[in-house]
Amino acid sequence: MPTKKLFSRNWPHFIIPILYILFISIPLLISMWNKEPVFDYIMIGEDYFSLAINYSLIYCIISLNLLKKAETIVENNYSNTQGVDLKWIKKLLIGATVVISIDVLSTLYELLIMELTWNTFYLTAIGVVILIGYLAYNGLTQSKVLLPMFLLNDCLILEENEAKVSSIENQKSIKYSDSEINQLNKLLDDIMKKEKSYLNEDLSLGSLALLLETTDKKISYLLNQHKKISFYDYINGYRVEEVKLKMENHFYDKYTLLAIAFECGFNSKSSFNRIFKKIAKVSPSEYKKQLKIKAK
Repeated sequence: MPTKKLFSRNWPHFIIPILYILFISIPLLISMWNKEPVFDYIMIGEDYFSLAINYSLIYCIISLNLLKKAETIVENNYSNTQGVDLKWIKKLLIGATVVISIDVLSTLYELLIMELTWNTFYLTAIGVVILIGYLAYNGLTQSKVLLPMFLLNDCLILEENEAKVSSIENQKSIKYSDSEINQLNKLLDDIMKKEKSYLNEDLSLGSLALLLETTDKKISYLLNQHKKISFYDYINGYRVEEVKLKMENHFYDKYTLLAIAFECGFNSKSSFNRIFKKIAKVSPSEYKKQLKIKAK
């Protein structure tokens, strides 16, 4: 099972939290229950123990770095991100980092300078409540609340081959001839313009490689190194242009913008609006208004 493998690979990361629960959290609860200190070592080093939250801060930063890698994998392999949009997790981690940083800085201030006149516990608690509310609101709108297994597997593969990938990038040992790249570029343009493969909402780098009878690495090389664009932006660029063409066609006047978007390969309203505005510099509805003004 992938989950068991994941735990077996990362069990050392649980050592410090378990020790903290056993020797700090539980003794503190016992002391609070008895309404008097039970374990002297906690009372002596109470402020220093509170700095153990640095551990959480470090892991938030590490998680943000891993999330950045995951986002790169998504953009370079998938044309739609519904259910794998990790932006809400990124915001959650940033929020957690801010709250924890406030707690750490206030503790350091009290240790090194003077005791604060206000209790930072309440500020931290408010931050935690906001984060929980954010997680509940945004998490429930995701079709996959946790990291999707297929993406998790990609991340594990990326981690295992990180040294090899780094070496390849530094030495530029993977290099295709100009004739290979030009031929692949022509095939790619043909399959996009003539067969309109981008209309398939489930199009991925792997499925496109099968259509072109080549490897995903070669397509990735063409897009990233020569066209300087991610697979996600490349495919959705064609989709936006297709949406524009349909907007200009009076046959589609009876269609809603969302219906046109779905017909052009998009599979969510939010991603369609975001991508269209990113490429066209205006929202879909604003673009449609501009077309009507020009038609008059």
